[in-house]
Amino acid sequence: MPTDDRQRNLMPQDNSSLERPTPGGLLQNALKNLDKEQVRRVSETAADQALQLEVDKLRAERRYQNASRDMDEFVEQASKLDRSQASDYRMQAEFESASGRTHVQVSKSSSKVTVIIAVIIGIVLLLLFASRP
Repeated sequence: MPTDDRQRNLMPQDNSSLERPTPGGLLQNALKNLDKEQVRRVSETAADQALQLEVDKLRAERRYQNASRDMDEFVEQASKLDRSQASDYRMQAEFESASGRTHVQVSKSSSKVTVIIAVIIGIVLLLLFASRP
């Protein structure tokens, strides 16, 4: 037998052994090698896991809805406070959603800026009047 023929016989005839197995394929192969009782236990475990995934998904959706509602209310309250008061304020909140925590801070400090500007103008005017003979 020539060398090329021997190498061809050693190589797999199809490419199936070169492909990566899929999770479903792994499960199917595993189930083929189990007896009925083992298949029943694996099926129960799979059903429990599927149910847990569904419960986790519902909890995540509820956290998202609650966080969205709470953020909307927070923004509305901040808007009302901004319209009703001329004084400084600061609001903080933390919201837990399906993707994590969100920290929000809203503040208004325009009166401090106004006071500082007024003081600077007063000092400039005082210097102008003080420098005149």
